[in-house]
Amino acid sequence: MKKIIKLAVLSLIAILALSSCSLINEAKQEAQKVEQFTGDFAVLVETPTIENAEKIVHPSSKLTPENVVEKIESNEKLKSLDLSQEISVGNIGDLNVSYHDKTLGGNVYSVTVQILVGDTPIDVDLTLLSTDGGFGLYDFDIK
Repeated sequence: MKKIIKLAVLSLIAILALSSCSLINEAKQEAQKVEQFTGDFAVLVETPTIENAEKIVHPSSKLTPENVVEKIESNEKLKSLDLSQEISVGNIGDLNVSYHDKTLGGNVYSVTVQILVGDTPIDVDLTLLSTDGGFGLYDFDIK
């Protein structure tokens, strides 16, 4: 009987260990997607075109590529900067899983990133969506 209990406990520990490895792996993959995505968003700030916006807007987003370009071009903080300067990615905050949305069929993430326009940091709150249909921008706010 003791052997059966030990075997059951060891089996449970093995299952939990494999599950946690899988979750850690998934978190690393999502973090890599965010890093790549942030670079793509910086390109969009530098060159706000419909084509660049189409590359990063999630198909299920409430935003259209046209909305994204308009939101960037009309942002007062960005208007006050010389966007011909080098634009790069600064700090990327922690990726937070906000919630799983059954309607959208995926996870909604939030992260604050810093886009550098020359030496001037611009904080951007990104809401990202990850579904079977892809990973992309769901909404954003330039602070």
